[in-house]
Amino acid sequence: MDSPSWEFGSIDSDRLRKRSHFYARKAGASQILTDALDACLASPLGLNRAVPIDQESKDILQTYNQFTTTQSMEERAKQCPLAPVTVEHAGGADITVATGPVEAASNVETSLTQIVRDPFRRTGARLDCTERLANSLGHLAGVLTQLSALENSHTKLALFAGRRSSDRAYLLLQNLLCARHLPHYQGTSSVYAVTFINRALRELGITDAQQRLPYTGRLVGTHAHELMMITAKLLARYDDAAGSASAPVPVSALLAHLLVLRANGGGSSATALADTFGTAAFVEAALVTEVPEEFGEDMAVLHPQDPPVPPDCMVFDLFRTWRLDSGSYEDMAEVVINAWERRCAAGSSAPRPALMHSNLRSTEEVLQVCRLPERIRPALCAFGGVTDGFLPFELPGKLGDDANLIKAQVDPWLPAAEQEKVKARMAAMFHCRNVDPGRASRALASAYHDVTRERVLCQRSI
Repeated sequence: MDSPSWEFGSIDSDRLRKRSHFYARKAGASQILTDALDACLASPLGLNRAVPIDQESKDILQTYNQFTTTQSMEERAKQCPLAPVTVEHAGGADITVATGPVEAASNVETSLTQIVRDPFRRTGARLDCTERLANSLGHLAGVLTQLSALENSHTKLALFAGRRSSDRAYLLLQNLLCARHLPHYQGTSSVYAVTFINRALRELGITDAQQRLPYTGRLVGTHAHELMMITAKLLARYDDAAGSASAPVPVSALLAHLLVLRANGGGSSATALADTFGTAAFVEAALVTEVPEEFGEDMAVLHPQDPPVPPDCMVFDLFRTWRLDSGSYEDMAEVVINAWERRCAAGSSAPRPALMHSNLRSTEEVLQVCRLPERIRPALCAFGGVTDGFLPFELPGKLGDDANLIKAQVDPWLPAAEQEKVKARMAAMFHCRNVDPGRASRALASAYHDVTRERVLCQRSI
């Protein structure tokens, strides 16, 4: 019989984020998942919700990440703490749709990930909470023991966990144990975990933030692939203007990174997440596309503490860290370092970029990449799945850096012919090379102006 399937998404109004999960030949799998979803929706504690951004939240973000929330963020959290959820059927699968601001929809995706992952081992056996926690902690103990071998390594480690943790109790224990036992630990991406651990430490009388830091590490992380997915969907015309409709250039992905920096600052530690439509294509565009003059003006006004954008700066020069999240790490690391060497040969004084590896699947792989030649060795390994308590399962995702495009995924609501067109466009962008510097720079400058000055976030003639 066919494998039962279940799809879900944390999706804004344009339904841009989806996940499909296939459980081969497991009788009743779809019904178990349906029952779990119904129970989750019926419980007031069943779905993660965006909590109001109160003074404690602001203090946590400022203390552990030097991040300041904006008024618009606070208003969205207050107005839509929980995205409405519906279940639809398309493409031969049940699809759970959360519609609302991206923060609220993303919180729902975390809950839905846990629903899908919770009930099954490979055998399809159900686990109760105690069994699941014991399984997770036993796995984590083994991981920490193995990674203790990195004590003399120069590579730093970070925990990118949250939706990858089996439940909230384990997430807190996972963060505490990693902070205590992982060598060269930099911190966690879980605001939830840091908030509760910080609160507990204060109640124990540890009022000095620097004394609390060893129990948590700092809040670390990058923006997510959804940002590039959204800009590519809404502003595809600029990609065509930089190349052509049959050979688009991913200037919308460059724009997404500029908008993150404009909104949040942090130019001295800017990170490129380049693999949404292929790292090599992103690098080729970033190497020859000039940073818009208006971006430099905005950064000087909005974030005067950041280093000024130098004249004749290419987008590539802005990034101090490159996060490599799919495909062959070694190959993509060479792409980035080779590109930096090309910029140096052209007269750039940009510092050598640091590399972050966030596509790690096992402790063995972490140990292996930490032994790579210094030229491509990651400065930071960030992982969540390595330390969770789940067994692996199939998870289609973004396009990524896999040359066979096996991760390519499109909206199941689209007719089959339209899905093929979207796949063809993504493939064309993935293979983008030989970018015209003038066209790409003009397209990015136009896109940046239209978004930041004209408030345009849609297709239009340019």
